[in-house]
Amino acid sequence: MTDIDTVVAWLRQLPDVSGGLVELEPGIDDARMDSWPVPVPEEIRVLFRSVGGIRVTMGDR
Repeated sequence: MTDIDTVVAWLRQLPDVSGGLVELEPGIDDARMDSWPVPVPEEIRVLFRSVGGIRVTMGDR
């Protein structure tokens, strides 16, 4: 497993271990990343294909 695969696996666990306080947004496809004005390195593409964003809800603890 590469470092980026480890990061993706860790991120995918967050919704479960956070008790619902973390939500993952759907991944971003290559066509959309290709439309950005800067080149996107392959490791970042792997990450963004899997997780397009992270939403954190602040809750009372």
